[in-house]
Amino acid sequence: THTHTHAETIRLQNIDSKSELTHNFQSIQVVGHRGSLYHELENTRRGFQVASEIGCDAIELDVFLLKCGSLVVFHGGGDDASPGRLDDYFNIEGSILDYTADEAQSNLVFNPYFAEFGCGPDKIKNNDDAYIPLLEEVLLDAKESGVLVKIELKGPGTVQPVIELVDRLDMVDQCYFSSFDHERIALVR
Repeated sequence: THTHTHAETIRLQNIDSKSELTHNFQSIQVVGHRGSLYHELENTRRGFQVASEIGCDAIELDVFLLKCGSLVVFHGGGDDASPGRLDDYFNIEGSILDYTADEAQSNLVFNPYFAEFGCGPDKIKNNDDAYIPLLEEVLLDAKESGVLVKIELKGPGTVQPVIELVDRLDMVDQCYFSSFDHERIALVR
């Protein structure tokens, strides 16, 4: 049996039409959505580091601009009108936007029993890595490892400071941007 490498072209038979589909698997990339969320807590430095270590080509993360002017990596609940909700993630009411980075990192304790945390409670309880990181910390880790970064611009006011940070860190070619808010993407362009 021959094992195909990523660089090889593999032809697949389409059972219904019997036509050939040719695809070069060299172009396929694996993205660690919110890091390696089944191994470590999502959207944490350690989660992103593990995603890179296990071979992900890129990581995806969510960014908010806090009231202190700091950019943090966090997903949270809510919708576009009310993003960054803390209810399920921390068992408290409010939004990440109500906090400074220092307050978020020192006062918010993740709910280890939140069902959407794929890593399980043992990776959250008494874990020094289970905190909300600054975007700059995560980007510096990514720069060191070489992993690509897809940055989702979640909260209001994120576009300009994120672009400035990515530029200052000389990571323009390593970062990609997304948002459900098309005006934010227009600003990126």
